Amino acid sequence: MPAGEDVFYFTTRRESLKARRIRDGGRVTVRVGAKDAPARPGHAEWVLGRPDLEQAVLAHYRHAHWLLGPIWMGRRIRRGLAAGTSVLIRVTLVLV
Repeated sequence: MPAGEDVFYFTTRRESLKARRIRDGGRVTVRVGAKDAPARPGHAEWVLGRPDLEQAVLAHYRHAHWLLGPIWMGRRIRRGLAAGTSVLIRVTLVLV
């Protein structure tokens, strides 16, 4: 990761408006941490063919959402990624 950037990953449904906008352009503005946090510009992109990153995201979800992660979220996310109905997204935020 180049200096001056933050990177994070998440999953979403492949046909969601969010995923389609990212696929078609990639420019994003996000607020990290809270709704009233400062808006930060960045670039988002689909990440395909990276089961290592998918597993890392699932492990994070299991840790962060210890109750729903293993029972519901993990299974749903894993199935969606395997079936191709969900996609892994990488967001790179530029530090200002």
